[in-house]
Amino acid sequence: MSAEVSGAFRAVSLADMRSHRLHATEDVLAPLLSLNEVARLLHVSRPTVYGLVRGGHLQPIRVGERLRFEEANVRAYLERNRDGHAP
Repeated sequence: MSAEVSGAFRAVSLADMRSHRLHATEDVLAPLLSLNEVARLLHVSRPTVYGLVRGGHLQPIRVGERLRFEEANVRAYLERNRDGHAP
């Protein structure tokens, strides 16, 4: 991406999104990760992510027929398996 284009689009962190308020009492939801994004983040295949869901290791949120994942749940999975004994 060129400097001109990248300068036009400001990167927004999750912290920025969480601190933004729609109304005085309503927070903006953190973006949910797709199955493909989780697979890319974990460096595994889509079937492996499905297996982690079936095994109860990752908790998805169903949006229609699609699976979505909260970043916090993916991070928690990584923390639980930090010792190298992932399922």
